Amino acid sequence: MVLGMFNGVPDNEVIDIDTYCPKCGGTGITPFGEVCTCPNAHHAFGVGVSCLDVPKQYAGRHFNSKLVPSDCGPTYGSYLQKFHDNIIAMKYVNYNCLICSPIAHSKTVLAYSVLESLFRKNIPTFPVCTILELRRILRDMDAGVTGDYGFSTPVSNLMSAPYIFVKIPMILSWEVYPTMVDILDRRVRRNLSTIFIFDGYIDDLEKFDKSNILRSIKGNGTFHTIDVHNFYKISHDSDIQKFNDMLKEFQA
Repeated sequence: MVLGMFNGVPDNEVIDIDTYCPKCGGTGITPFGEVCTCPNAHHAFGVGVSCLDVPKQYAGRHFNSKLVPSDCGPTYGSYLQKFHDNIIAMKYVNYNCLICSPIAHSKTVLAYSVLESLFRKNIPTFPVCTILELRRILRDMDAGVTGDYGFSTPVSNLMSAPYIFVKIPMILSWEVYPTMVDILDRRVRRNLSTIFIFDGYIDDLEKFDKSNILRSIKGNGTFHTIDVHNFYKISHDSDIQKFNDMLKEFQA
């Protein structure tokens, strides 16, 4: 028999399995970290995968650099592939970074591919959230409040998952920057890594950073710094900057 899995943690459901699998030893996962094809994998991970809070359109999609848009040049796809593989291999320790590139350029696909791969290795994960969503969660945690955040993963995983992906919203506001520092501080003190992703360019983030917080935390990714990786569309202006300029004029 095996225990049902909930985000990498055994739940209270016990399932009887009569067939022993020599490939996975009845665990549902092979020594190579792959989900087995036997019935044990279905019982152990069939329910658990849905608890990863991975949207259906991203579920089961393994990241492949060949599918990355090529308008940022070949370096971009190569970087994402290496980054993806290193996280799955748990090679990044005490490392924080910010990946900036245009919208629809495979960052979210990479994030969910990493979450599924880590989950299959029985490593705690946390859903992809925006900074402002995490701001609410952190505020509730400080107040001892349990809220409904629209996902089934335990909120405590936010402070135990070795890697989390945090999306910076395209509509920028002042709360974004101090919340980045707050997330970094809490996770750095627990030896955890944070990956921020932004559908735009670093120029846009710095332009709306009136307190120069982002500039003060740029570094090599250790301690309370973030390692910034910025990729531009070739010969294209910043669409997100134009969008924010128009929004600012509209709100004025």
